Amino acid sequence: MKKKLLVLVTALVLVLTCALGLIACGDGFEEGTYTMYMETGDKEVVSMGDYELKDGNITLLGQKVGTYKVDGDDLTVTVQGESAKYVKSGKMWKYTEDGHTALIVKKGEKPEGYTVKTAADYN
Repeated sequence: MKKKLLVLVTALVLVLTCALGLIACGDGFEEGTYTMYMETGDKEVVSMGDYELKDGNITLLGQKVGTYKVDGDDLTVTVQGESAKYVKSGKMWKYTEDGHTALIVKKGEKPEGYTVKTAADYN
């Protein structure tokens, strides 16, 4: 009887360990360089530049321009005292207010479902 109980407890511990490992390996936030996009039209975006997000700070060209905080699928960005909460959508974070949309995407990846335009496309 003790042997069966020991096997059961050991199996439960292993299953819980595996489950926690899978949860921790999700598509969460990863520090690094991100590109910010602004929507300019129907599912069209233009790059607003690359930003480094590391240790809770946002830097542009080596200068701190703001801070960020990750809470699950929410990424709160604060710049000049103004905060915006981006919500995870696939592999990007999206913020919409008053019909304007901003996206934050890991550098090198494309915003899913959007066409990327450049400043030259508007001249």
